[in-house]
Amino acid sequence: SMAVLLCQSTATTIVTVLWPLYIRDAYQWSATEYGYLVLMSSMASIVSVASYPKLEARYGIAKCGEAACVCGMVCSLGFFIDSRPLLNPWYKTHVVLAVGFISSLAFLEPCIRTLSSNYSHSSVQGRSFGFMNAIAGVGSILGNLAGTKLYQIGKGYESVTSALYNLFFEHHEYDDDAPTSRDQDSGMNGKSLPFLFAFGMIGIAAVI
Repeated sequence: SMAVLLCQSTATTIVTVLWPLYIRDAYQWSATEYGYLVLMSSMASIVSVASYPKLEARYGIAKCGEAACVCGMVCSLGFFIDSRPLLNPWYKTHVVLAVGFISSLAFLEPCIRTLSSNYSHSSVQGRSFGFMNAIAGVGSILGNLAGTKLYQIGKGYESVTSALYNLFFEHHEYDDDAPTSRDQDSGMNGKSLPFLFAFGMIGIAAVI
């Protein structure tokens, strides 16, 4: 459960920190639009967490956790669709999937904590929760460091695959403030790279 919590906190930090940058660069949205998106995602997260006790009582912790991971992986695909801003018909799909991704991650956290509580002896539950908070903190640090680095690398590339090639083989540097013409002509581009990492984190959590 600690490994799952690490993956969950890492993915949550990535989407929390980089989503405003993504919608600014991909859709040219402002802080006003982001404010509405935060409101929507917060409401969806509240509803998902509030529904957890009934769902857990009916289906069990394991199935709830697995469903949250699968839903999170599917919804993370919202960061890999066409992101050209002009009259983009896909922005509504991005909003729905991104909000679903955030609410799935919010739902997964009580699953992890309940599972840890159920399998920890009463004498060590306090230390167990403290350890979980420490793991969540490590995940937040990892998400900040890895997410921002990957976003910086991917921003100058027309696709995730070319960004990955640069990351592992070429290591070319690009000016973050001067996107290439390939960025402007491309729909889905390298800015999605950190969200691919988040997708992988949730995939690992689902396997565990």
